[in-house]
Amino acid sequence: MRLLLFLLFVLVYSNIHSQYRLSGSLYDDTKKPLPYATVLVFKQADSSSVAHGVTDLNGRYQINIQENGAYRLKYSYMGFSDKIISLNIYEDSNDIEIQDMFLEHSPVELKTLNVISERVPVKIKGDTIQYNSESFKVSAGSDVEQLLEKLPGFEIDSEGNIMVHGKRVEKVLVDGKEFFGNDLKIATKNLEAEAIQFVEVTDKKSDEALFTGSEEDNEIKVVNLTLKAPYKTGAFGKASVGVGTEKTYQGKINYHQFNQNSRLSIIGHVNNVNERISPNLGAIKSYRFNALRGIASNEGIRSSLSPGLNLNQQLSEKVELQISYHYIEDQTKLVKGIASDNFSGDTTYQSYEDILMDEISKNHVIKTKLKWNPGTRTLVSLENDMVLFRKHFGGDSRFRYPDGMTNILSFTRNLSHTTSNGFGGLSRLSVTHKFKKEGRNVNLVGNLNVYQENNKSRIHNYLIGGEQYQTQNFNGNKRKWSIEGYFTEPINGFWNVRLGQQFFQENELQNRSSSTNEVIDSTDFQEGSGTIRTVTENKSSIDLSSTHKKVRYFMGVSVSDIQLKSLEVSRSFQFVLPKFSIKYYLKSAQYVKLNYHTNSVIPRLEQLIDAPDNTNLQRSYIGNPNLRPEYGHNLSLNYFYLNPIKAYNVFVGVQASQMNHKIMNQTTVNSDLTTRISAINLGTYQNIGVIGGISGPIKTLKVAYNISPNFSWSRSHILLNGQKVAVNTSSYFTDISIKRLKKDKWDYKIGASWNNNETRYPSERSMDRKIQSYSWYVNLEYEFFQGFIFKLDYKFRKFVTIISESETEFHYLNVRLKKTIKHNWTLSVIANDILNQNTGIRTSSNLNQINTVQYNSINRYIMLAVEYKLRKNKTSKH
Repeated sequence: MRLLLFLLFVLVYSNIHSQYRLSGSLYDDTKKPLPYATVLVFKQADSSSVAHGVTDLNGRYQINIQENGAYRLKYSYMGFSDKIISLNIYEDSNDIEIQDMFLEHSPVELKTLNVISERVPVKIKGDTIQYNSESFKVSAGSDVEQLLEKLPGFEIDSEGNIMVHGKRVEKVLVDGKEFFGNDLKIATKNLEAEAIQFVEVTDKKSDEALFTGSEEDNEIKVVNLTLKAPYKTGAFGKASVGVGTEKTYQGKINYHQFNQNSRLSIIGHVNNVNERISPNLGAIKSYRFNALRGIASNEGIRSSLSPGLNLNQQLSEKVELQISYHYIEDQTKLVKGIASDNFSGDTTYQSYEDILMDEISKNHVIKTKLKWNPGTRTLVSLENDMVLFRKHFGGDSRFRYPDGMTNILSFTRNLSHTTSNGFGGLSRLSVTHKFKKEGRNVNLVGNLNVYQENNKSRIHNYLIGGEQYQTQNFNGNKRKWSIEGYFTEPINGFWNVRLGQQFFQENELQNRSSSTNEVIDSTDFQEGSGTIRTVTENKSSIDLSSTHKKVRYFMGVSVSDIQLKSLEVSRSFQFVLPKFSIKYYLKSAQYVKLNYHTNSVIPRLEQLIDAPDNTNLQRSYIGNPNLRPEYGHNLSLNYFYLNPIKAYNVFVGVQASQMNHKIMNQTTVNSDLTTRISAINLGTYQNIGVIGGISGPIKTLKVAYNISPNFSWSRSHILLNGQKVAVNTSSYFTDISIKRLKKDKWDYKIGASWNNNETRYPSERSMDRKIQSYSWYVNLEYEFFQGFIFKLDYKFRKFVTIISESETEFHYLNVRLKKTIKHNWTLSVIANDILNQNTGIRTSSNLNQINTVQYNSINRYIMLAVEYKLRKNKTSKH
């Protein structure tokens, strides 16, 4: 590893001393500076482009090139004639000042699009940031996800979730149209990076707001992928297959047939190396019943099969249809260990749990969206999402305490087998009409959400030499529907007022029955206990919005009346919900936004059920039918700045919130160290968070840096053994990385991160606890010997728990060798986890525990893979 760092140091050092810096100024024929003009550097020998630059507000430019020789410089600016000069660099000095250049006005607009798309890495177009993919090189065969990782301001986690400038991306569009509904991971993992011309980031309004031109305050972060011209028509895609040691395999296919009115995509994945694309089910939610404990998405060793189809069809000038189907089948085998540090007053003790679990899930997901414009003033939209699911999982859990703790339950075992199947559906119908008066419109929306689940669980518990055989049958259904109406009217030519009325109703029913062999007392089990929850909400709202030059205003208030019925308890709650936001544009790529809103959170059914859930003998849970809704205040301040010339990006977000009547858990630790948890409204929960990011180039080193700090602090109370205890929690996270600015034969990224989590109890300092983790990583890519590409990924992780003074270290090393043959064929050799230490690990804490969880994952294997690009249009080759 020291050798690797030394080589990287030598590489950076050689970059510093081998480059030449060209500087100069560009003016028009009146000696006025020309900002944002383009300067291209070509080799005289073969006219290949080697570097580019953009002038600043004073017309100055600076370009770095690697070696001396004969070059041509081309100066371009819209509305002016191009100018080309020759330049021979054979000087000893690394800094070369070029004489001032002057461009003449052109009566004919020049055809500059053939160079603009290649020379401007980032553009600002109103609220949209446009990245030119050609300026961010990735290796051949890369998918869109690997391209996004190169863009400044983008962060992608291990699950494929995308963050841009501190905000999560909710949708990925392809040429402005949805791709497999709102399943953004399917788009990023199944489209080739080389097919993308631009990546656009914007805060997208709803279809209704775009149609009417109205302002709204619920914009979502959206990424739009603009295809290159050859990919907009014809067919393209790729297929790959790989087999490896340890019986590993993987296969992928994606095929796209696009034209002006139709876009058909077929995808398929099969593997047993933990590569999974999960469907985004949107508002279709399952129950959070404690008995139905499945496997988290990143745990265990998973085999997956997932074919899918997507069709966007322009049926006529007025009708557009989008339909997608996706089948997902996963089988997972999990081996997991949980080591816990437990707290009860002045007592600290350890416990351990070993878990074996198998899970098989099968899902059919169908999504449709129909947009109809019967006239220029009316828009009708109908969306439907549906999922059919079936799941089987069985588990063997063994819970124990260390030897010597003979006065308590030293061993329990839980054997379980569960079969679950059901249906979920979501429908939304929206009708929007614009009146002749500009700005006046009406919008009617109807929503229907249904969910039904049938479940049967067999649970076999062992306890202190005896045993309890328990069978649980569970079924439930949920139905939610709402009607919304909005009327917008412009006033005074500057402000728009929107009046809204919403009616919402949700009905939820759960039936649970348990039977036991009565080896131990079964009085806690309710025979045939059926529970119901009904929520009815009537909400009236008024909003004002306006845009004045550089300032956008939005303010409003809602009055909500909520009827909550659970079991035999029926109650009524009223809330006043004000909100406002101000967005001020300092420059086209710099703004500050202040936002305040209030919200209410209604208790879930499982929080209200007063029948104990005893499926876990060590940790039982009981709800509280007398819970009331939470009421929260949320204030945020965000600053964003992007300099497209210097590729400098800054964003800072500060958020503060306070939740009154926060639903918390009260914990009782019994004499035998079993735990009983119940829900309660307990005082006020306060939180402050800061998230930020700074990225930009260091041109002298030919690297780009990125710093991403994150801080969160909260204050609340808990009830532990009947005693109210104050709790302060804090979390710090920072990631710092540098990467090479331009990808030639070498490309690398080096980074480090630090995470610190602390929980403090001011009145019970003996319960204070801290969890820390450190990591550093190296991503290296090198092209050598006629197109062979070598990739190395190394990561070191260290976890420290400051209570039991335990430390855990892991080293991860993956290597890949790839060669492209005749453009269409690619051969790869993949060596995964060469050091054979790939173990999943995470640390977490709750009221009276610190948990260190380790679980199995894919270990060392070597795989040979072949990939073939599918093409029908010759023009798609680049």
